[in-house]
Amino acid sequence: MKAKIKFYIKSWAGIEKKFPDPVEKELSLSRGDKLGVNDLGGFPGSGFVVSDPNFEITEVTDEGIQIVTNGLVERNPNGNINLVKASHGIKHHLTFGQTIELVTQTMDSGFSVSITPLEIINE
Repeated sequence: MKAKIKFYIKSWAGIEKKFPDPVEKELSLSRGDKLGVNDLGGFPGSGFVVSDPNFEITEVTDEGIQIVTNGLVERNPNGNINLVKASHGIKHHLTFGQTIELVTQTMDSGFSVSITPLEIINE
């Protein structure tokens, strides 16, 4: 069983006035698939390197997916980034249509990745 998943990657920097265009990719992925920086088109404009792989699909069900991430965290409810929160091997359960935004734990520059499982693909 596969799921179509949308990834939206956006670079940011505290001192930059012009940013690279965001990258959007829709991929069909199944349990065990792993994605790194290059699989998502790179993270343009980011000087921060996250260890590879960044994402692993660990479950696909009729309701949604489970994805394990490395090197990225969710924003705090107030929009700030927790710079010391654990960021490796974090499990996220997402239902179809639900979006999670993950960010690098940096202050000067980095990137955010929004992940949205869209639908089941039966092959």
